[in-house]
Amino acid sequence: LFDLDGHVIASATEEYPLYQPHNGWAEQDPELYWDRVCQVTKEVMGAVFYKDGHILIMRRAPFLSWAGWWEFPGGKIESGECLQEALKREIREELDAEIEVKELLETVEWDYPNFHLTMHCFICSLLSESLHLNEHEAATWLTHETLRSVKWLPADEILLDKIAEYLK
Repeated sequence: LFDLDGHVIASATEEYPLYQPHNGWAEQDPELYWDRVCQVTKEVMGAVFYKDGHILIMRRAPFLSWAGWWEFPGGKIESGECLQEALKREIREELDAEIEVKELLETVEWDYPNFHLTMHCFICSLLSESLHLNEHEAATWLTHETLRSVKWLPADEILLDKIAEYLK
């Protein structure tokens, strides 16, 4: 057992075995165990922009974690926002663009090393052609044939089969 600071306060014995779903590794690395027990969940939205058989993706800027990896633009939900409102706000902040949020494509659940991600991904369309990359270093349109030609963030990559079907 562990206290609130993650220190071991009791160990299993033959007489008093403790339930150990971690197969005993928690006693060797209580900090890692505590990190996993207290893992933060981040709930975000992603915009899958579709136009004429293409989808728009963004490359993460050098100052961000996972720099250089490709993703769908989007971001966090603020208190009191519905998913669609939050996505519209995030795209205004990231791309200086107005969008139409159409349908929910998929909700992805993914465990990154330091947090759990719940990402609601919507098919969207841009209401204008102009974009300004405020938080990304590049943007590109991909087709069904080029969909797997970039280095995707793991959670975003889960969507590729579903998007490939959508692009057909």
